[in-house]
Amino acid sequence: MKHNWTPKESGISFSMFVLIYFGGTLILALAGELAGFNLEKGSIEKLVANSLLLALLPLASYIFAAYTDTNWISAVKADGGMNIKTALKCVALVLLCIVAFVPLSVLFTKLCSGVSLTEKTELATGTGSISPVYFVLSIFFTGILTAFSEETAFRGVIAGGLKPAGMPFAALTCALFFMLMHATPAQTVYQFLMGLVMAVLFLKSNSLWPGIIVHSLNNIIILTVDFILSEVKVTGFAYEAVRYLFYDCDLIISVFAAPAAAAGIFFLLKSVKPLKKEKYPPAEEFDKLRKEETEKEDLKWEKIAAAKNNETYIENRSLYVSENRRILSKYSMSRKQVYLYALIGLLITAEMWIESFIRLF
Repeated sequence: MKHNWTPKESGISFSMFVLIYFGGTLILALAGELAGFNLEKGSIEKLVANSLLLALLPLASYIFAAYTDTNWISAVKADGGMNIKTALKCVALVLLCIVAFVPLSVLFTKLCSGVSLTEKTELATGTGSISPVYFVLSIFFTGILTAFSEETAFRGVIAGGLKPAGMPFAALTCALFFMLMHATPAQTVYQFLMGLVMAVLFLKSNSLWPGIIVHSLNNIIILTVDFILSEVKVTGFAYEAVRYLFYDCDLIISVFAAPAAAAGIFFLLKSVKPLKKEKYPPAEEFDKLRKEETEKEDLKWEKIAAAKNNETYIENRSLYVSENRRILSKYSMSRKQVYLYALIGLLITAEMWIESFIRLF
């Protein structure tokens, strides 16, 4: 049993996640229509259904791990652990990411919609009026469950599998897939940059948990801001500062605060140390070793069969070789096939993103 994903498995996993998520979304929409559920954005039914649908992604990766003879816990680095020092760095990372990336996201939205960069207008992703019940439920479903599901799928499987191709390629590809999968153009910049930070954090720490902490805190802060600005009537400096950052920020904060925060993010990520020592060989090296062992066993059976010249030995040897060939070829496919499967997921998510972009602007 191997303990790491291969790049091949990452590419196929992405398409599998896309088909599960968007296929499940269509099924839920149809079922909601027939059953009379309110699956509009902002409804509790939509919140629960979407979170449970995303929870299928780690489940699918677990089944996929069993199919490819992979130790799921080791492969997604769920055994990587966590310490207080890294946890504090995660909290600082979240705050710096919000200061650095939210203004860029707002400016991107203004540019795409043709609004002046100095015009004060609500272009962030507010959800309108949010009830206290919805807010509490969203803390669990979006803040915790969704964060765990997405980190397991994108960082644990995709970034982890692409690691042999190098950290820059693995992190950038993972961030791109993460951005496209959400299909929310208004948050394109924010989701890509956050996906990049969480991918680098995962690859450097060699653990799933720092990314989950960052992802959860980010979601909870955004949800809290939406709730405060839409439902709770507050005033004062804190309210104005939050509103300015998330809705009305202009070039001033983008030119000065965002680069300073980005520098802080860079140095924090650079200081992250591995939380788990890699004890196992890369997946592709493991497959090579397993193939060599199988060939040795084949040779051993051949010698036994030749020495005994016995039909029973020959038959057992044939069955053994057949079984091992089946295991080794169980998940064997060409590079072109892998690219094709990955391309299917990429095209679906790109189409959804473009459609959302056109509908928004």
